[in-house]
Amino acid sequence: MQSNAHTHNEPGEDCVSGASYLGRLFQALAADSDRVVVVDADAERSMTAATLVDLITRLAEAFRLVGVTIGNTVAIIAPTTIEDLAVRYGAGLLGCVTVYCPNPSELERLSEFLDRIAPDFCVPRRVVPVVTSRDTSNCCLRHSH
Repeated sequence: MQSNAHTHNEPGEDCVSGASYLGRLFQALAADSDRVVVVDADAERSMTAATLVDLITRLAEAFRLVGVTIGNTVAIIAPTTIEDLAVRYGAGLLGCVTVYCPNPSELERLSEFLDRIAPDFCVPRRVVPVVTSRDTSNCCLRHSH
């Protein structure tokens, strides 16, 4: 039986400890918080280290509030964007596995993919703007197995 923070649906220290991938990432981001660390493919948008850490932390809290917890599989139905990167790391803070889904414009293919991986939660494309505005309602959708 686990007795760490994960049993309470909270990000665990082991997820952000210096020994973990996320721990090293957070240390590097904290070391130079004003530096631009992510730029989108068209170079139209960018994000500083501090802003990225804030977004990742808020996403992890929003996920925790809707029941995402250690060991869950979270399917991300979206193209790879700055925000989707934050979704991946936010879920990672809770000890989740993330899976990017194939082209969501092909609904039959997406449905088959979701059936095969049977995620515990799906993050649809429209979620990140909702979460980044601090509104956590309907943050995640549970996938029916």
